[in-house]
Amino acid sequence: HPLEIAFREVLPNALPPVLALSSVIVAAAILTEAALSFLGLGDPNRVTWGGMIAEGRAVLRTAPFLSIIPGVALVLTVLGVYLAGEGVVETTAVRRSLS
Repeated sequence: HPLEIAFREVLPNALPPVLALSSVIVAAAILTEAALSFLGLGDPNRVTWGGMIAEGRAVLRTAPFLSIIPGVALVLTVLGVYLAGEGVVETTAVRRSLS
């Protein structure tokens, strides 16, 4: 019976906050990696959005797309991860309220 109570009562109430926090943590990890690479503290043998933005700074006036495209991709990815997490949270909340 304790396992049944845990799965029926505790887990559905604990899952939405965990999912919300995990999506925020993933988005923060992506931004942290990009920021560290932008500052030159990342692995120089890896191609990252932060590194691409940093390399594009040298030619920003002549070829701004070299920094803009990775920047937009970074913003869209972080926003997408966050919104996907929020969507899962809202879906589980609606499902909980219906049952």
